[in-house]
Amino acid sequence: GGKSVHVKDLAMIALGLFEREPQKHLTFSGVDTQENFRGNFPIEAALRSFGYHPEIDLSNGLKLTAKALGLL
Repeated sequence: GGKSVHVKDLAMIALGLFEREPQKHLTFSGVDTQENFRGNFPIEAALRSFGYHPEIDLSNGLKLTAKALGLL
């Protein structure tokens, strides 16, 4: 969708899909040294090369993927 997402936020979205309480399933043991790394993957390149533009947000995309895999 053109926005960066922290791993913690991604985990919380995924747990929410399965109606799990993140506080019960996530533990943090300090600072992740790679959390500050941000890959640069401009969405504009996909638009120019393939005519692609995102039509759904991350949360709904994960939900649709989980459904397609029979996980929901």
